[in-house]
Amino acid sequence: MAESGIDAGSGLVLETDGGHARVRVVSESGACGSGSCASCAGGCHGGLFGETSGRVIQVTNAIGAGVGDLVLLESRPGVRFSAVTLLFVVPLVFFLAGFVLGTEIVPGSDSLAVLLAFGLAGLWYVGLALVHQKKTGRTPVWIAKVIAPGRGDDRGIQDV
Repeated sequence: MAESGIDAGSGLVLETDGGHARVRVVSESGACGSGSCASCAGGCHGGLFGETSGRVIQVTNAIGAGVGDLVLLESRPGVRFSAVTLLFVVPLVFFLAGFVLGTEIVPGSDSLAVLLAFGLAGLWYVGLALVHQKKTGRTPVWIAKVIAPGRGDDRGIQDV
């Protein structure tokens, strides 16, 4: 694959569909192994507390890995900082700017300042949701290479 990214661990291919695959995460490493789920672009971590093994994720399969293959996963670098910035820092700045702007437009009217503060922060989240909706076709985790090929026709994989 032409993309280059950071090591996101390994997984077992459960099923393939065109250029995508469902993969059960077997182990995590690189950014995903740091214990911070925000650093994993593809959601390798099952929750906020870092549970990973057994999690099934949808990934891009440009190399044509087959069912039963053990694969190396990669993801885009820098997602942790971007997610924190987009979800918390920028809306806080918009909120504060709206509050200051509201107190300057009508001095002494705290209600307008609060409405403008929440309105600007809300507009940020609406814009972010629209951008996310446009980019849902891109999978941020992909199969980098096959570590161990499956066992031919005997590729029965059981759900845990």
